[in-house]
Amino acid sequence: VLSRTLTVIPDHRADGSVFKQQLGSIGILGTKSWSFMADSAKPLFGSVSADGASRKSNDLLLAAGAGGMLSAMRRKGLRKRFAAAASSTEVQELAERSLLNNYGKRSLVFTHGEGHWLFEADGKKYLDFTAGIAVNCLGHSDEGWVKAVSTQAGLLCHTSNLYLNNHQVSLGAKLVELSFADKAFFCNSGTEANEAAIKFARKFHFAAGKPREKFVAFENAFHGRTMGALALTWKEGYKAPFQPIMPSVDFLKFNEVEGLTAIDESTCAVFVEPMQGEGGVVPATAEFMTALRQRCDEVGALLIFDEVQCGLGRTGKLFGHELTGVKPDLMTLAKPLAGGLPIGAVLLTEKVAACVQPGDHGSTFAGAPLVCAAANYTLGRVSDQAFLENVEEMGQRLRT
Repeated sequence: VLSRTLTVIPDHRADGSVFKQQLGSIGILGTKSWSFMADSAKPLFGSVSADGASRKSNDLLLAAGAGGMLSAMRRKGLRKRFAAAASSTEVQELAERSLLNNYGKRSLVFTHGEGHWLFEADGKKYLDFTAGIAVNCLGHSDEGWVKAVSTQAGLLCHTSNLYLNNHQVSLGAKLVELSFADKAFFCNSGTEANEAAIKFARKFHFAAGKPREKFVAFENAFHGRTMGALALTWKEGYKAPFQPIMPSVDFLKFNEVEGLTAIDESTCAVFVEPMQGEGGVVPATAEFMTALRQRCDEVGALLIFDEVQCGLGRTGKLFGHELTGVKPDLMTLAKPLAGGLPIGAVLLTEKVAACVQPGDHGSTFAGAPLVCAAANYTLGRVSDQAFLENVEEMGQRLRT
């Protein structure tokens, strides 16, 4: 039941001191995961939790509000309501009758979460080693996050992208300020972000009057499960039942400079994870990334960094590619950006953004006020230098 994320749990007060039983995460994306309280002298390991998060608890916590009222309701009213919920067996039986079996049988049913703990209806608690697969970077029911979301839920949740909303604009401006990028595009997940990046790369060459078809990715890469992103994913088992998928993808060996000559003037773009996740927690070397940037520039190919898992503080830097000093033309983000709500993003340089015109791409739900309010709060926390420094400290602690 261990998931793909190595999660360390630091968090800070405004003065930089560690705040007990709240989460930050560095999830270095492996096949195992450990968690411990950041202010403890020793790691505290508990029961392993399966992938899962409470939808019921989210609804109740949003309704409860934040601050003292939320704390009081957690201790009293919420626990009574959770205790009255359907039994785990009943939920499992209903799931078997009602839900598609694409995730297999799930043996745990969680009703609520607090900090780094998940709870079943009977009160049994589990130390959450998965962080929702690299999503819950502030833990469960972080009070500041709940306040931001509940406040916005009472004002405006969705309008579509026919109109602007201040939270979307603010989030885009923050991401541009904190990164290499000049423009931001929002969507709803990591695979959607990669699909958008595929389209933007194709449009870039089309607008230049020299369309290019071929993409390059790397062995052991994972970029998503929709048809374009799936074509960029290495594992054949994910792809075989759904062929034919997007053609014209070549796979090269990760971290091998010699093979980069296969990137040529027919290459539209190169997708790479600055730290491979599903590939086994393998960071790209600075030498490899530098050579990759140079080769893309030589042949006019775009360089796209997939930081859906390794981005947003998980390596001790806000973005994983900062460890190599190499910048991309586009970068995709998702998982922890909104602290638990679905969001994806593509960050673009002006040379790529300039080719995208109204109608080229879009999304009904993307950039909605509610999810962007959550993302603004989360990004503010994760980009804080004290937070990032503590991520590095916790990483060193695990290694020793």
